[in-house]
Amino acid sequence: MKYNLVRTGTFETNSSSSHTISICQKSDFMVPDFQEEWFIDGGNYSDRYLTLDTFQEKLNHLGQVIWDIAESQPEVNQNNCVQVLEDLIKEQTGCSKVTWCKENLQEGYTDWELRDREILNYKDMKNLLFRTGSKILTGRAG
Repeated sequence: MKYNLVRTGTFETNSSSSHTISICQKSDFMVPDFQEEWFIDGGNYSDRYLTLDTFQEKLNHLGQVIWDIAESQPEVNQNNCVQVLEDLIKEQTGCSKVTWCKENLQEGYTDWELRDREILNYKDMKNLLFRTGSKILTGRAG
């Protein structure tokens, strides 16, 4: 993965395999409508061109990334990532429960690798999920 400062206040990366992620640090902060419970469904993000820019879309993708890391990179503390994400969602949305849809996550996949820069921390997850300018582009290149 390459990491480039393209705009001040924005972290961007382009994975040659399929994903581009743009994390804005200075765009508007968006809180989704209140729900008592949020579901993390995951999905297959490796073979379709998608622009993920809503909270739920980015949450599903990030949940799939954390799930896949637990499978392929056991040295990453997946439980800590899960807890950080759940705490973040509860704090920012006011919900009382976050449910991981394990059956969907087991069937999903993303080939986004996080070896060069660890974005699975509170600040970066918050900016990715809740900043209006943050987005994820998926799909195979040519």
